[in-house]
Amino acid sequence: MSKNDDGNSRRQKFLADGTLMDIVDPKAILSRNIRLPSLSNSDKINLIIKGYPFYNGGYGIHTRELLFGIGDNYPNFNVKLDALPTPVDVDVFTERRLLFYQNNPININQAIEIAACCPAHAKAYPNNNRKFTIMHTMVETLPMSLDREPGSYIAKWLELVDEIWVPSHYDRQRFDGICASSKLKVMNLGVRTDLFHPDVSPIEILNTKDKFVFLVDSTWSPRKGIKYILKAFSMAFKKSDPVVLLLMTKYGTRPYGYLYPVCSWLWGKLRKQKYLHKLPGVNLIEYYGDSYWNIPNSFKRIVEEEKIDLSQTPEICLLDIPIHEKILPHFYASAYCLVGASLGESTWLPGIQALSMDIPIIQMRQNWGGYGEYIDTMYSYLYDNDGMIDADEELTKGTSDYYAKQQFPKPDVMALARRMRLVFDNYATAKQETKLAGDIVRANWDWDEKLKPVVKRLEDIHATIS
Repeated sequence: MSKNDDGNSRRQKFLADGTLMDIVDPKAILSRNIRLPSLSNSDKINLIIKGYPFYNGGYGIHTRELLFGIGDNYPNFNVKLDALPTPVDVDVFTERRLLFYQNNPININQAIEIAACCPAHAKAYPNNNRKFTIMHTMVETLPMSLDREPGSYIAKWLELVDEIWVPSHYDRQRFDGICASSKLKVMNLGVRTDLFHPDVSPIEILNTKDKFVFLVDSTWSPRKGIKYILKAFSMAFKKSDPVVLLLMTKYGTRPYGYLYPVCSWLWGKLRKQKYLHKLPGVNLIEYYGDSYWNIPNSFKRIVEEEKIDLSQTPEICLLDIPIHEKILPHFYASAYCLVGASLGESTWLPGIQALSMDIPIIQMRQNWGGYGEYIDTMYSYLYDNDGMIDADEELTKGTSDYYAKQQFPKPDVMALARRMRLVFDNYATAKQETKLAGDIVRANWDWDEKLKPVVKRLEDIHATIS
């Protein structure tokens, strides 16, 4: 969507009582010059894209952008989706598009296959019956070695694929030395600048009116470092400061079925959940129940271990619900600053999305992290780590021991608190500097541009194997 668009195609209409009307418009969903692919496949490049397209996490977005970006816009490709099982987080219109590609017939024995997934997810290993197999993946850990479990199956996977595509040169360094360098290709990811741009209208979130909103957009995974953000927030601000910390964990317990992730507070109502009493001092906007990380117990433990005095801390809001990717920018637009304390990231998509909207970002400086390749660190509010920590049982939970024996940087909480206070006290300057970074992101990191080298490489592979 261009910056000159009047917003009508998004149908972002709000009634007087706060009710949201038609925010997901099928015309808006299909607004990117979509070409429904022909079923005549004889002269086309057969491409299978494998991944988690029904999931609203990073790899789900990654899969959908590859699928729709190539399938909708490059008529010399015949694209089929091979979807790995996940709950359905996407809206019904996106789901119908995914099902179309899932049922698209192609010659699988003559196909190139791209599997977009984490190395630890063995289910997604490319099928060696394909003509050419590619894994499009990334890694967040510092040492990437095969002297640990489950290195054996990672090594086996590396032997099966013909090429490994990674989103940054940082990732290339992680894989280099444990697989043939000739297999490694850097293929950057992108951002939907038609969705994430400075002109997006904000959603007025409950209890945040006239307050400075610090937004956290991540899962409640220990690797994301939410406990460090909570501690820093309590150190940087006192109860009377007009600030709010909005924890948008958004992937908690994902219900199956067709979901429009619109929360009850859009109707000016706060649903009383059974876990509300377990989160003293926290305004529970929406919570589906026990997630994989058991947020209520985890939050209580963080407060106790970090000695956070909630009675002296400004308001904390929790939103743990899947959020449709076309609604997500409106949440970003309601925030003044995006905050991160991740112990390891390959790209940190939320940071790129925020910069594309001219929203200041705070994140730990990671000389080994890939997102420095995406964001302009000169105009970002980075802070240093406080040494390294070994991956403990909590960090490895849910990763199939993928992080076992790894090390992660520990965020410097005091430095993070100072950065939060700096942006709060000098917001006009921070906003102006961020606009320079936003111009860079919008000019260089749009998905449509980043797909061009992907398509070129696929065409070269097809010419070689034909």
